[in-house]
This record gives sequence, structure tokens and C-alpha cells, in this order.
Amino acid sequence: MLWSGQFDLDFAQSRFHLADPLSGIPCMCCDGTNSGPGCWTDCTDPPANGWAAKTYTNESFAAKHGDSRHRLFRVLVGFGVANFVADILHCKWLGADQYIHGGVLWLLIRYVMPDDIETNLGKVVVEIKKAYLTVGVLKKDQYPNLKRTQIKGGHAAKLPKLKGTGQQCKGLSKVMGLVFRICWDPGDAMHGYIAECLDAIRDTDRIYESSRNEYRTPPADSKRLIELTFSIGRKISILIDYYHPRLIPCFHFTIKQHYTMHCALASAYTNPVHNECSSGENFMKFTKILLRGCMYGNPPARITNMAILKYVKGFELKNKETAKWWK
Repeated sequence: MLWSGQFDLDFAQSRFHLADPLSGIPCMCCDGTNSGPGCWTDCTDPPANGWAAKTYTNESFAAKHGDSRHRLFRVLVGFGVANFVADILHCKWLGADQYIHGGVLWLLIRYVMPDDIETNLGKVVVEIKKAYLTVGVLKKDQYPNLKRTQIKGGHAAKLPKLKGTGQQCKGLSKVMGLVFRICWDPGDAMHGYIAECLDAIRDTDRIYESSRNEYRTPPADSKRLIELTFSIGRKISILIDYYHPRLIPCFHFTIKQHYTMHCALASAYTNPVHNECSSGENFMKFTKILLRGCMYGNPPARITNMAILKYVKGFELKNKETAKWWK
């Protein structure tokens, strides 16, 4: 039996106890450290990379963590930490890419463009909409109208992160390189790194999309995917080292950036797209609508019962009704 663990990082940490940054275990996929050789922020290409060589197998994970492992890892035959592939939806499209896009947009409207933030943002939004039409991004994958609070939410948010859905983030990745080159300074070396980083994000999305129906990413594409993903991490590190000492806090290297590299490394053996949690996110969205419709006029204990009853009746209709209008 081939098993696969499909869950986002929060669930993996809280339920499967796979990583605990407070106790010095930052990653649930490898034995990367918080500092020194083998640090999880190392983005040098494998095999020179320290943590990549220490990616867990079921055996090495058992040898290190022993009886502290979750019971499923100890008793379910054929199932272990090597069956877990990080959820690319939350690690890349709702994680690392959101930080990068948010950082680029904030850099443009706050530090690069000449007018005030709101005026600059309005100009950028116009260019994004033009680029959507040029590239042919579907309406459902577009940001309808970006606002400042979607880029840097309030005074408490020290580093920018773009809010939105995974599909919106992927849609923006297709045009962000074009938009940035309208406002950039071609003679600025850091702007060159940003442009290359945005191009690499676009290209990784293309590889994942082209191999969506494959059990594993084709070898040539997987090799290219690893090169691009690790190069993105290196460029983000360079941008942080340059901008943060100059009090321009626009970029962030999170653990999710590290997990995107794990997804790329795993692509040679399995397709990370198959392990994304999009279906679960959609299910939760419709469940919220269903529960909201059961709240009015019902005490708390009855809301769940009524929601389940409606859900079961919906399945009955779906199974019985064959007319085209219903489907």
C-alpha cells in the first residue's frame, strides 16, 4: 500500500509533532539546523548544500526521534516521515511567493516610485491590469483591485506579505516581472536580482502546471525546478542582506521558503502538486456557507445537526438527479 501524508504545516506541527522551532527543530523534512553548517537557510545547490544531504528517510527519522514519533509513524506499515511532502499551496503560493510579491510591491510604492504610496499603488494596479490582458490571465485568477492593506496590513506588520488566494498569487506571478520592469532602475544591481527572482517564480509555476497530470515531474523539468527554486532563495538572501541594514524591510526568508526547496527536491520522485491542499480549502469555503445558512433561528447544538442533514440531502440529490440542468 502506498501512503501519502497530506496536510498543511500547522496541522503537521500540532498533530504529528513533526517540528518544533522552539526546541531547535525548524524543519519536519530534514535535520537542518538553526545556524552554522547545515542551516535551513542555506541555498547553495545540492549536493554541496548541507541540509539537503540530511533529508530524512523513515529510518534516519526513526533513529533520531525514536519513541517520540507520532504513533502512526511507528505502527502503520509502510508509512513514515518520508511519505510527507510539504503542501505546496501553503508553502509556495500562499507562503514564500506572497512574501516576495508583497516585498516587491512595497519596495516600488514606498521607496522607488516618486509619488505618495496611494498614488504609486494606483499606477502599479493600472499596469498590473494591462499585463493581465497582455498575458491572458483569467478573470478568476486576477486581483480585482489591490489595496495597501493587502500588501502591508497595518502598523503591526513589520514585513510586507501580499494577501489573497493561491490562484490570485499564481496569476500575479505571470505578470509581476513585466510590471516591475516598468518601474525599475535597470542600472541598480538589486533591481536586477529582483527581476531575475520574479522570472524564476514564473518559470517554476510553468513547470508545476505543465507536469500537473504526471505522477512525478519529468527528470529534465525536475532538475530545472531545483535550480530555479534554490536560485530564488539565494537572491532573497542577497536582497535581505542589502536592504535590511538600510532600514528598508521589504523581504523575508521564512521556513516556507525552505519548504519550497524540499518540494523541488521531491519532484524527482513524486509530484508535489498532487499533495497540495486546494481541495480541502475549497471544501472549507463551501462548509462555511452551509453552516452560515443553518445559524439563523437555531441553538448551537442544532446547527451542526442541520448542516449535516442538508449535506446528506445534497448527496442524495446528486446521486438521484441525472438531468443536465442539475449537473
